[in-house]
Amino acid sequence: MFKKIANFLRIIFDVLKKHRQKKDNSSTDYQIIKNLSLRKWPNIHQARYLPNFLNKKEKKEILIWSCLIVVLILTLLVRLYSKNFVTQPASGGTYAEGIIGQPTYINPLFAKSIDIDYDIARIIFSGLLTTNKSLELKDDLAEKHEISEDHRTYKFILRDNIFWHDGQPLTVDDVIFTYQAIKNKQLSSPYYNNLKNVSVKKLDSKAVEFSSDQASNLSLNYFAIGIIPEHIWKNIPKDKYLQTDYNLKPVGSGPYKFRLLTKDSDGMITSYALERNEKFYLKAPYLGKINFLFFKNYDEAVAAIRAKKIDGLNYSPKNLEEKTVNLSFLNAYPLQIPYYTALFLNPRANNFLDSKTIRKILAYNTPKQNIVEEVLNNKGQIIDGPILPGSFGFKEDIIKYPYDPTKAEAVLKNAGYVKNGDGFWEKDGKALEISITTAQQPDLQKTANIIQGAWQNFGVKTKVISMPIDLIQKEIIKPRNYQILLYGIITGFHQDPYNIWHSSQVSDPGINLSVFSNKRVDELLEKARTYPLEDIKKKKYFEFQDVIAEEVPAIFLYNSPYTYLINNKIKGFAAEKINVPADRFNNITEWYIKTKKVHKNQ
Repeated sequence: MFKKIANFLRIIFDVLKKHRQKKDNSSTDYQIIKNLSLRKWPNIHQARYLPNFLNKKEKKEILIWSCLIVVLILTLLVRLYSKNFVTQPASGGTYAEGIIGQPTYINPLFAKSIDIDYDIARIIFSGLLTTNKSLELKDDLAEKHEISEDHRTYKFILRDNIFWHDGQPLTVDDVIFTYQAIKNKQLSSPYYNNLKNVSVKKLDSKAVEFSSDQASNLSLNYFAIGIIPEHIWKNIPKDKYLQTDYNLKPVGSGPYKFRLLTKDSDGMITSYALERNEKFYLKAPYLGKINFLFFKNYDEAVAAIRAKKIDGLNYSPKNLEEKTVNLSFLNAYPLQIPYYTALFLNPRANNFLDSKTIRKILAYNTPKQNIVEEVLNNKGQIIDGPILPGSFGFKEDIIKYPYDPTKAEAVLKNAGYVKNGDGFWEKDGKALEISITTAQQPDLQKTANIIQGAWQNFGVKTKVISMPIDLIQKEIIKPRNYQILLYGIITGFHQDPYNIWHSSQVSDPGINLSVFSNKRVDELLEKARTYPLEDIKKKKYFEFQDVIAEEVPAIFLYNSPYTYLINNKIKGFAAEKINVPADRFNNITEWYIKTKKVHKNQ
């Protein structure tokens, strides 16, 4: 590059030299000027007369070569700059995400039951451990941890200089207080059944130890639960925990802290604003603010993202993808998630469902292939059991119930059912009538309508009940107020079916949605927890799936990816698979909008 510039300068000097030689150096005028001039080179004032000594061709040559020199110098500077300076994320910018529904308890003790609460709590609160973008557990509040050889004792050492968002120091006492609160049955934490038999004690000002008589009672996953501040919650009576404003205006220790919330005239929360925790104990996040905006339905949310009022949508139903797929400013991430949708049958709410025969004929009349084609646009996978294909312990050769109305009719007739004048099956004068309850979510509602049509055509009188997403947990699932629940369950890639199928989980905060109770299943799940050897554990899971397939407590439908929409101005998003929707925020501290140039040596 320098050689090229030198050559161009040499050419210009040659042009000037030739021009000088052309002049009559012996002329009187020239000699007079030469003798009068004390300078070898003209000063700035004199230089302006230079064009008067050049002809048109010379002026053109000088201009061309001068422009080339400028271009080369600029190119050189750009190359030097790009070679020695790199683009890095910079602090600042706001990310706004749309969510369907309303937040209720942004509190780690209760948030797991509702995705909205869990999503927001994940970035406000910190646990002893956390999950990285590869779904691996790593130290968070803990500087390090130790596990005993028999897996019955877990020890955690806290980091130095950890503070709550209100400036108070976070200590071992806060950790102990949190886990003792979880173990308090009165609070009904969803973690209660997992931790009720686990002991916790303070070793010193930085160390805490958890222990249990059985290794099956302890799992590293239990230590990713967010820690709550003792100095705030110790003054609140246990029976008032769900009523305090701290559930919506929390004080945590995570990368983002609560700033404000807004409500409409009906008292509904319309937005929830967070700001960067500048004193975060790890590297502070880049994004300055995160705002969550809440919508009544997906149509409103999709309209908002199309209008760029929000930058992301927590979940995009398959039947709305055509409204967003061609938007050039959006990235759609199909995240792998261990999630399945099923019909959970509740025999306590409908006596017909107490009959295995009825449960089987409903399974034979459920058109799974039609659902995958019409609802998921063929972007889903039909499933037949409680453990997903590809997951540990999955068994392929279990009893399946393919769509077969003819076979179902023969089974029903053998059970003594006949069709009445209205075309519905009945026995002893009582018509076979059932209701399906689901959330007001496009995928689920369309699925419910397809099933309703198939069942009614077969002769089962079927009613569909749709509930707002923010009410279905509190008014339907918690009290088990449904005959059949069409809903999605997140199992986890390293799933333990205990929480979903053990009889101890039939009541809230358990998530046995079929209120299924079977002694053999309980025994298998309990033993699978205690065996560290995978081959023995797998045999228990195989038999467990056989029992579920025979008893039909649920009709398993499909698994589909979790589509996350986010504006392409947001950089740094790195998730490919998630255990729960909140895992999309696992590397939230690395997201950024703004950038800066810094020298490579910095």
